[in-house]
Amino acid sequence: MKPRFQADNDLRSAIRTGVLRREPSIDFQSARAAGLDGVPDLEVLRVTVHQGRILVSHDENSMPGYFRDFLASGASGVDPVGARGKVGGVDLAGVEGHVSG
Repeated sequence: MKPRFQADNDLRSAIRTGVLRREPSIDFQSARAAGLDGVPDLEVLRVTVHQGRILVSHDENSMPGYFRDFLASGASGVDPVGARGKVGGVDLAGVEGHVSG
C-alpha cells in the first residue's frame, strides 16, 4: 500500500507543491481539498486516520498535545514522526529546502 499524505492547514503550500512536482504520483491531499480549513486539530487527526493518511504539519506548538490526547482516547494505527524522521526512506529533515527552492 502506498502512503497517502494529508497536509495540515498550517503546511506551507510550497512543500506540497514541490513534493508533487518531484513525484506527481504521490497522493498528497491539501487541507482545502479535504475540507479541513479551520477545523480543530483533534478533528484533523481523526479525519486523517479515518482516511488512512499521514498528517504533515508544521504545528509544533499545539499539535503534539492534541496528538497525545488523540492517543489517550484509544486511537490506534498512528505514530509520530518528527521533523528529523524518515517516511518511506525519505529524510524529512531536508524536504522543505528541496521543495521551496
